[in-house]
Amino acid sequence: MSWFSRDANWWFLQPGFGENARVLAWSFDRFAGKGEGNQPGRLLPAPGTFDVQSLTLADDQLATLFQVHSGEWRDELDELRAHYATFGDRLPSAIRAQLDQLAARLDARR
Repeated sequence: MSWFSRDANWWFLQPGFGENARVLAWSFDRFAGKGEGNQPGRLLPAPGTFDVQSLTLADDQLATLFQVHSGEWRDELDELRAHYATFGDRLPSAIRAQLDQLAARLDARR
């Protein structure tokens, strides 16, 4: 979810920073093994797992907030790989494996 997404008129879609408690609640549920994340990074709420009650957002605005932009993820992944390359052999293999898994999920979305 990007709280910085904008609509066609360039207005922020997010309902206000006071609503960040919703994001925290979803995050805590994920850490506790409840709820699901959306692909490719699994860091976005899957449909129906995020509390949207009482929000005054239209369905198309919610869809935009929860949209996965694979191209942006790919760009970020490339930047992460370049940064992590500076660590050389000191980079834990688990981090490298996570990057590879993310790349595979991005490739599957093409």
